[in-house]
Amino acid sequence: MIPEQIAHLTAEREKEAQALLESHPRYAGANVVVHEWVIDNKISEQLAMTAPGSGARMEVVLNTLKVRAKVYSDLVDDMPLQKAFMVALGRMAQVAWEEFTGYPIAALNPESLEACRRWSEIMTTIRHWENEGFKRLAVKVAAQVPGQAARDTSQRRGYREEIKAWMEALGITSQKQAARRLAVSIDVLKSIMSDKGRRRYSAETLAQVLEKIEKTKR
Repeated sequence: MIPEQIAHLTAEREKEAQALLESHPRYAGANVVVHEWVIDNKISEQLAMTAPGSGARMEVVLNTLKVRAKVYSDLVDDMPLQKAFMVALGRMAQVAWEEFTGYPIAALNPESLEACRRWSEIMTTIRHWENEGFKRLAVKVAAQVPGQAARDTSQRRGYREEIKAWMEALGITSQKQAARRLAVSIDVLKSIMSDKGRRRYSAETLAQVLEKIEKTKR
């Protein structure tokens, strides 16, 4: 297959994924959140003040990529949306590279170890958020099947990111307030957030906490 055909198929795939994401009722809100975050944190100014290819520029780029991916991961409600999210992540990776270097990913020199290392940093972030999308989908599917949530979450530890995001969304400033809102003890909440130590909660309690967090997002 010639490069022009590959480029056409990629463009069509991105177009279809974008159309599916745009059909989501929370898509407009996600765009607003990202746009306002970029403005509030003066991302354009930060990029202008850092040299292309520098460590400082990469830090700004990765922080921005994380926010974009995190916000749009909230649109993953089913497998077609997860697939569309993964396509969108691929585009986000290309944008991140252009923001970092000033040139498109097609111009990357595969013989440059530094360039490949930097691209790997971006793709590590992308893979993380692909997995976060799958985890979100797994929780949603499990919640629809009685008893499934307890089985699917029995192995995972550490829900700090999900709980902190929920706290920020509701303006909750302390773990004590969060525990009260979730109807669990502070020790149980800390255990749910941590990926270390002895588990101080049952699978049923975890499923209930995750369900309350998910309901708040709706």
